[in-house]
Amino acid sequence: MARRKSSVQKLLGLETFTKYGIKTNQFEYAFFQVEPVNISVLSQEHVTAKVQHLMQLLST
Repeated sequence: MARRKSSVQKLLGLETFTKYGIKTNQFEYAFFQVEPVNISVLSQEHVTAKVQHLMQLLST
């Protein structure tokens, strides 16, 4: 009887790919690429908006 090979996704416990990362049978992982920004040249309003967007992203 031939041995059935498991897929890499099954071995790692991956269920599906989400909009921002992967979902396993236990957790959902999000991956983001962050680009450095020289905030010293940005206005206060722009910095505040960036912080609010990051907080909103991390809270979902």
